[in-house]
Amino acid sequence: MSEENKAKPCFVIMPISDQPQYPAGHFNKIYEQIIVPAVKEAGFEPVRADSNQICDSIMQKILKNLVECDMAICDLSSRNPNVMYELGIRQAYGKKVVLIQDDATDKIFDVAGINTVFYKRDRLYENVIKAKDDIANAIKETYANGSFSLMSIANLENATVDNSKIDGVVLARLMMQSIYSKLDAMEDSIRLLSNTQNVSDELNCGLNNRSFARLVMECKDVLSNYPDNLDLLVSCYRRLSRANNVMLNSRNDKSFTPKDYLNVKNTLIELNDRINALTPNTD
Repeated sequence: MSEENKAKPCFVIMPISDQPQYPAGHFNKIYEQIIVPAVKEAGFEPVRADSNQICDSIMQKILKNLVECDMAICDLSSRNPNVMYELGIRQAYGKKVVLIQDDATDKIFDVAGINTVFYKRDRLYENVIKAKDDIANAIKETYANGSFSLMSIANLENATVDNSKIDGVVLARLMMQSIYSKLDAMEDSIRLLSNTQNVSDELNCGLNNRSFARLVMECKDVLSNYPDNLDLLVSCYRRLSRANNVMLNSRNDKSFTPKDYLNVKNTLIELNDRINALTPNTD
């Protein structure tokens, strides 16, 4: 097949490993029996990341596909956190995406504004055929007309990185910084519009002083043993920053001592200084 006639890639965002409350190999079968035929019927070539080879090159490949693929499909089934993270990146760049979800998963409020194709979890023949056709039609329509972006309701510009004068490693770092910034802004805007808790607040609301101490230890371990891993440092900074917000909103909680507050603050400063030292100045 010539380059002109070659099908455009469609990046598939979905659970790859086995998920709780699903039989072993379930999502591989969903991919093979429903998603691949649907994507090909729509005129695209499915591309899926290999979750069993998580390394820098694989992560860069995931980021590249999330940002550059003309089309993407995202399976929200099981509410897999990696899936939600990758969807957030795709949305931060304002890229087209079709959402799909099985009938065993509760609807997710934060993406309720995006059209979602629902399919039956049981994979009976007639349900597989219907799901394939529905998803193929959604891909065609979305590619032709675009998809609703959460960036629009938050009144934010899409994330962009000028890669004309920087190498691949620096580009990946700048992309991650841009993504983190947009994800934070999107999450805060959605929370204000919906008058609901921040997703991270919900995850952190049950933390206690022991949990904070463990998180601080993890962050210090990263600073000591992985001082040049920018992505890991930024991840620690984000986690500790959100935990710190929960901590500050719980001033009446006597389980936290002044030393706890100071320890978190100093660790955040260390992380911030190290991140800034690794971030190139592009002025």
